[in-house]
Amino acid sequence: MTDFTQSCSILTDFATKLTENAPSIGQPLWRIHQSRPPKMLYQSRQTTTSYFMKTIYNTIILLLVITCFNQTFAQIEVGNWEMHRGNEEKEGPTKFRTSTTEERKAAFDIGKKKLPDEKASGWRQAKTNPDGTVNFSEKSILTQCGQQLDFTYFQTTVFVPTNETLSNLTVSYDEGDDGARIYFFNSKYPNGSFSETSDLIGNQKAHREVDLKDQIVKGEHNRIVIVQYDQCPVLNKVRGVRIKANGKEIKPTVLPDKFKLHAYSVNGQRVEKGSNYYMAFNPSEQGDAKPGRILNPTKGTVMNIVKETVDANKGIIALKVANGPSAGMYLTVTDDKVNSVKVQKSNPNDPKTQFVIRSPVEKEAAGKNFVSFESVSNPNHYLRHAGYVLMVSPANDANFKNKVYRQDASWLFEPTQ
Repeated sequence: MTDFTQSCSILTDFATKLTENAPSIGQPLWRIHQSRPPKMLYQSRQTTTSYFMKTIYNTIILLLVITCFNQTFAQIEVGNWEMHRGNEEKEGPTKFRTSTTEERKAAFDIGKKKLPDEKASGWRQAKTNPDGTVNFSEKSILTQCGQQLDFTYFQTTVFVPTNETLSNLTVSYDEGDDGARIYFFNSKYPNGSFSETSDLIGNQKAHREVDLKDQIVKGEHNRIVIVQYDQCPVLNKVRGVRIKANGKEIKPTVLPDKFKLHAYSVNGQRVEKGSNYYMAFNPSEQGDAKPGRILNPTKGTVMNIVKETVDANKGIIALKVANGPSAGMYLTVTDDKVNSVKVQKSNPNDPKTQFVIRSPVEKEAAGKNFVSFESVSNPNHYLRHAGYVLMVSPANDANFKNKVYRQDASWLFEPTQ
């Protein structure tokens, strides 16, 4: 039991004793203060006042229990690992000499300066093994050895409850080609920091890890970034990335192949375990194409969605609606004023049916089977609901600061058969 849990137990016991000693309904209040009884006290007033005090005591207990329950059962959470290929994918390799160890260390500084923003377009779900560990490996794009750099970035978030006791919290990997370094960002280290003990330099199959228990800020989502670079053909890779807390691996959530999607919030009311509103359509609406909506199951047809992989390297998928009004129907972005999303006949090769799996836009949902979807046809636009209608909306600064937007663009998946 943690110190916080013990405190909760003590406080709850104390509140219970207060309640046991509180005046019952109808008991004269002056009996609590026998030394100074009032001369006159109407029974109705006694009853009302006693009831009021009893209510206060019970409210204290309720607040304590709710607070303690939420804190005690909060868990360490790790978001989905995401990958970004950096500017080199479009602009080509960065020219930089890496013939010495010091030059190879200096390469990390270049990589950090070019690190994409956490919310930048281009992040996509990283390739993982069945056990959830990152498994990135592809052919090198370099033409020279020791003269060029190709950066790849990986990011996730780690949330540690304020009441959690940490003996260790490690981030590690088992292999890197040709260099990898672990950075961490939070309110204590807003510009990021690192420990050289985690560095992998050269093509190495060697386990490296860093213990961040003293650097992690509890009660907030800490950003963890791996800056990896390739400096020499033929391969470019990093493997075996994992996070452990108190010696136990904390695995990120992975979107299944078949699922339903709950709305995270409805009318600004957050439902952490999923609302009773699903991504759905109304079969009675006219036309073959049906507007995508969020509906209670009694008001429409909940979509049974099948994830179809379009480009595994870029994390691009299509969302096929298996129980659509007819065969071959997909969630498809339209060209109307609000870029609404409909269930209509299409194919996975149409960019309007394609999305990139992203970690939930609402950080509070990280590590809880929530995901977000970025549109391929409308980059930096996320699949959301507004007014019970599905659409893709821009992920600009104003929207990211809007909690309603962040929640409406975060979806709880429910695996199906």
